[in-house]
Amino acid sequence: MAGCGMRRVSRNARAPLYRQVANDLEEQIASGTLEPGAKLPSERQLCEQCDVSQITVRRALRELAHAGKVYSQHGLGWFVAEAALAPGARRHVGMVAGDLEWPLAPMAAHASAALSQFGLCLDLCVWPLDGHEPLPGDMIRDEMALALYCPAGEQEDALSRRIRLDAWGLPILGIGVALQDESGPGVYLDVGLATESITEHLLRQGRERLAYLGARPTSTLGRLTYWAFAEAVWGAGLDLPLEWVLDGDDLSGQQERLTELLRSSSRPDGMVCTSAEAAVSALSAIYAAGLRCPNDVALVTVGAERLPEQTMPPITSYRFDMQLVGERVAQAVRTLLAGQAVGAEYVSGALVERYSSRV
Repeated sequence: MAGCGMRRVSRNARAPLYRQVANDLEEQIASGTLEPGAKLPSERQLCEQCDVSQITVRRALRELAHAGKVYSQHGLGWFVAEAALAPGARRHVGMVAGDLEWPLAPMAAHASAALSQFGLCLDLCVWPLDGHEPLPGDMIRDEMALALYCPAGEQEDALSRRIRLDAWGLPILGIGVALQDESGPGVYLDVGLATESITEHLLRQGRERLAYLGARPTSTLGRLTYWAFAEAVWGAGLDLPLEWVLDGDDLSGQQERLTELLRSSSRPDGMVCTSAEAAVSALSAIYAAGLRCPNDVALVTVGAERLPEQTMPPITSYRFDMQLVGERVAQAVRTLLAGQAVGAEYVSGALVERYSSRV
């Protein structure tokens, strides 16, 4: 960054101001003054050096990002991109999933935006139910550079999908929710930590009878969320009745059972949900049982991104940093395409406290 000396723009020149800023940065990148991986001056510094507004600087950086010359890292700033892909290089990354339910949809959106900065296109493909190959063989052979593997559903199904992906002979990067004891390269959401955080939040609020409405304990997601919930409850010296563990993958079948549970004299005083849909279903059951939230039953969930804005009361939730996920995916993809190894990385987020969990 020390070697980057920007010129002041000329307001008499025919080129727009943002283009002059972009051209100056491009020249320094091409000459080697700004080497690949070098950090650019901050937006404020660029504004001062070039004598332009922040809007102008941001447009210049965005133009360079679209051209694959620079990229941003969340909270860290802007950096010079590696050399552009060689002519004829594979530019497509396949994201193969059993479905595009949460969290894959927001992850795909942010990953696609981050990959586009490096001239890479993200192709989404939902794994078909009939068992056929999800992508044409010619495309895999001639265009696809790498595949994003999305473990989801039952562990056996995910492993079967992984075996078929291995047959393509492409580098594979995991994304989404890791299988139990996942050690392969990938960028995963730390859903276990998220569930532990929202459970401990209810415990700190003085709730001592907690129920679980979430992914089946035998599913890929449930192995991480249920046990994180249960261990937090047991760690606080509290009981966890078996009837207070409800299958959030079958919400329509559980609605009546949940309402009856809430109407009982020994009902829970707090509920931990592992999806926005489960949280909305729990809220409906609380009202159907003639109770109030949070006075009678407090409510928390994982996955704030999918909660309806009009939910009343607003539900406390754990929000993952999806933009950071996208950036980490793009970095890992570039590392793999460069022939280097990557490990398993877990991304967390933060608790967003709202009315549904307050005393």
